[in-house]
Amino acid sequence: MPTYTVPDSTADVEAAALELIMRLPVKVLHPEFPQLLTDVLQDYAGILHAEGAFAGLSWADAKNIAAAVSFDVVTREDHFGNGRRGSSGKL
Repeated sequence: MPTYTVPDSTADVEAAALELIMRLPVKVLHPEFPQLLTDVLQDYAGILHAEGAFAGLSWADAKNIAAAVSFDVVTREDHFGNGRRGSSGKL
């Protein structure tokens, strides 16, 4: 089983938040976690990084947002989609 411990603090908030998005669902759902969902999480993390979504946030805030993002991606009905709501014409 993969091991991952969410840090109590970090110097690089964005990197830690993106890592949490990628690793938390795998830790919780392993071994049932599908590779396709990992790809979707990577897409989300890439978009969030490009948009600077975690810039200027404290680790406490970024950690909660990252956990919510990973939960949303894993539990949403269209999680095997492309991860971009706007590209389908829906907002």
